[in-house]
Amino acid sequence: MTKYLAASMGLTKTNLSSAMEISHQPRFNTSIRGFGGHSRVYVGLAWFTTYTSNTSGITEKLIWDNGQFNGYNGFIGFNPNTHLGVVILCNGVMAFRKASVYHKLVLGCMTIFQT
Repeated sequence: MTKYLAASMGLTKTNLSSAMEISHQPRFNTSIRGFGGHSRVYVGLAWFTTYTSNTSGITEKLIWDNGQFNGYNGFIGFNPNTHLGVVILCNGVMAFRKASVYHKLVLGCMTIFQT
């Protein structure tokens, strides 16, 4: 998953780099407000894009996806401007039941890694 994350962030160039970049582009505004503390949620090709103000009041972009299957769930997300990302894999459905928990954890990790 970390190799996939690196390729998604453009840190590793592959034959699919241009297709991956296109898949991140927002295509639909969900008009969802307040979701996980975000002001806007957009859907691309299998990716979500959200915008959140950081502690300095600067709007940060987060490209992410999550899912669950057979009692396992996971999250992958990154900030394309800072090239910081995180992969979370869990062996319990209840671990991250709400997407807002993922986002708080991801944004917290990204803040730690930035300092």
